[in-house]
Order: sequence, then structure tokens, then C-alpha cells
Amino acid sequence: MVITKTSPPDFVPPESFLPLAVLSPKFSAPIAIPLSVRWRQWRRRLLPAVSFVVCLGMAGWLWTRQSTVSHGWGEVYSPLVELNAPVAGELKSVDQQSPRLYDFVEKGQQLASISSDGQVSLVIAPVTGHLTELHAQPGQVVSVGAKLFRITPDQGDYIVGYVTRRANQELRQKMPVTVRTRGRDPREFATMIEEVGPAGAAAKVKGQPTPNADSAIPVRVGIPRHVHLRPGQLVELQFPDATPAETSRAAEMAMDMGEENF
Repeated sequence: MVITKTSPPDFVPPESFLPLAVLSPKFSAPIAIPLSVRWRQWRRRLLPAVSFVVCLGMAGWLWTRQSTVSHGWGEVYSPLVELNAPVAGELKSVDQQSPRLYDFVEKGQQLASISSDGQVSLVIAPVTGHLTELHAQPGQVVSVGAKLFRITPDQGDYIVGYVTRRANQELRQKMPVTVRTRGRDPREFATMIEEVGPAGAAAKVKGQPTPNADSAIPVRVGIPRHVHLRPGQLVELQFPDATPAETSRAAEMAMDMGEENF
């Protein structure tokens, strides 16, 4: 028996082993990435940068707000209005509607009338505000000068505050001052000092630490017309670095014309 050696034939792989691009040319292009996947990738890259920019902007905004140093603070005041009986007689209601506690009244509104010897005297609200006290009721006989109502105005008349001695300002009447309100939407307007009190009688402002009499000077600051401030509202006082005549003249115009920066 004769055994002959033969060389093995060249190995030809089957079609299943060939690359996909060789078998089908239409798959030669790269697979498209869905937009949702691309957006997720960009979001992962951009979110830290956007967060950093937003935090940086907020820090700058807060720094700008806090960088303005206040030279003092104060509280908006408005004197209470007491309505007394102008004549003696019987107190009557208006249109059979008796005034009630905490009712809102407007300036010029008739609150009641007093009938005496056939004559009628009207009781008119001199300011806009709320009735906070009722001393007499319709049908009651009142004497001359008897207390009838008390009105708490809705509009402040002036600001009582104090200025720290660290402000290094020589306080005087008609000195320009910038008032800044507190709250979510702070506002500023220019006005003037009306009165300067003695250094030993520092004003007490609610919500603020009681100042030392030797470290603060009480002041009364005017409120320009058309600037609405509620009684009890807290404000900050700021003085310019210099007090030229132009600044004082601008403050006087703001008081006379009611011009404000908001």
C-alpha cells in the first residue's frame, strides 16, 4: 500500500466570516447617533459650565448689593389722626352704614354726621388709611371735642432714623441723602434731612440693635411726594461722598416735584 502526501488546499473562509462592509456596501456609512443621545452627552458636558457661570453671576450680584455701605437706617413714621366732635349732638351714620373697626377710608370720605339743633355737621376723613379705634357709635350723644375715630394713615410722612458716627458726615438740615428700601424689590430715591437731633437721643428703630447714644445721631428725613412708603417700613440711609451744590439742588427738586428713581 502506497501512501502519497498531498499539500492541503488554500483555506477560503466562508462568507459568514467576511466583514459586513464587504458583504453589503450599504452598511459602510457610520451609524447615526440619535438626537436624544447627543443631547444627553452635551448636557453632561455643558451643565457644569452653565452652573458655574450662574453661580458666578449670583455671587457678583450679591457682592454688588452688599458693597454699598449704609451710613444708617430708619423707620417710616406717620402721626395718628384723631377725629373729635366739632359740635355737641347725636352721632349719626352715613347711608345707614356704621363705621367698623379696620375699615379702609379715603381722604375726603364722610364717616358720620352730628345733628344738633337742626344743624348737621359732617365728620370727614382728612387722610387715607384705616380706622384703628372707634370711640363712639351712631345714636350716641357726644360733647364738643369728644373723641370719635382714630385713623392710621397708609402713607408715611417722614423717616426717623439715626446715622452712625462712622459715616464721617457733618449732618445738617437740607443735606442730601439717598434712601434705600428693604425687601425683595429694593428701591432708592433722593431726599433731604429735615431735622438733626441731639447726639444723646439716638432713635430706636424696630428690628435693629439699639444704638449707643455716643455712636449715633438721630435724624428726621423727608419723603418726596408720590413716593409711597408704609408706616413702619424699614429703610437704609446713604450719604454721598461729596455734597456739592448740584446734589443739594437735585434733592430739593426731588422733594418739590416728587421725582424718584423707581
